[in-house]
Amino acid sequence: MKIEDLSEFYYFATPLYRAKLTQFLPDLRKVANEYIKKAKKDFGVNDIYPLVQTDTFHNDERVSEFADTLAETGWYILESQGYNMDMFQVYVGDMWIQNHGKSSSMDYHTHGYGAQLSGFYFLDCDKDSSKICIHDPRVTKLQVDLPERDQSSASYATRLFTFDPEPGDIYFTNSWLPHSFTRNVSNKPFNFIHFNLYVSSAPMVSEEDGPIII
Repeated sequence: MKIEDLSEFYYFATPLYRAKLTQFLPDLRKVANEYIKKAKKDFGVNDIYPLVQTDTFHNDERVSEFADTLAETGWYILESQGYNMDMFQVYVGDMWIQNHGKSSSMDYHTHGYGAQLSGFYFLDCDKDSSKICIHDPRVTKLQVDLPERDQSSASYATRLFTFDPEPGDIYFTNSWLPHSFTRNVSNKPFNFIHFNLYVSSAPMVSEEDGPIII
């Protein structure tokens, strides 16, 4: 006998945030090309794994407005997730460019060392560029997983989702969420800014000076 009136509950959601942010593209492309050129000169390019990663440039004054936008958005994301952010501020701790040549990819990984949110801002890509892969973070589920009936349809059994980025797209995820990128099969470079957001105690002012400022 099958029970017909089972109640169904879903908890522990895994959020992903996406928006179009094209206004920063022209200036960030100029800055990115400068850092990519320097990284290629300093470190060269591996023929087998043609990935170039630049130094972090989150303190470059030319990207201050973009960095402030990331930090403010990150604060509201964490607040919307139910965290008490009244006494905290969010800041950009790492921001670097990944330049993927043809056949390059990014392996499955997460971000630790205190990062709360991670994300990507896409500068140069086309239909043949790498796809974003967001993986199921439930490790204990993976130990006993069964085959999916339909991998093209989202269900409880789904193990990963893929997204096709476009120039100007920005994505935010919690840093504990595993992600990777498929191989770049385009003849054009695939460039994006990877960033991590961190949390610290917010500066306080006395009641005489006014309310607490985040």
